[in-house]
Amino acid sequence: MARMVKLNMDKAQQTDFVSDIDMKKGSVLSAGTSKPSGKGGFCSNCGSGLGDAKFCPECGTAAPAAQAKPRCGTCGFEPEKPVKFCPECGGKMV
Repeated sequence: MARMVKLNMDKAQQTDFVSDIDMKKGSVLSAGTSKPSGKGGFCSNCGSGLGDAKFCPECGTAAPAAQAKPRCGTCGFEPEKPVKFCPECGGKMV
């Protein structure tokens, strides 16, 4: 047991945790990774890089592009942000 703790401590001391951190004012770091892989950004659930995946490879959450956009069941309007009722006609979103 003591040997395993020693090996873990040695590995932690050899790991560079800070070289990829962007310290510029206004930069945001998502949990789990320091950079998005590819153009997909980060998973909204676990913070892993998405790349071009439709679902997160770590937790299975659908990427924002793969999630269906809400639209109005009455007029068909697709708002930018999720809402319960259509800002155009007041109909229920589906």
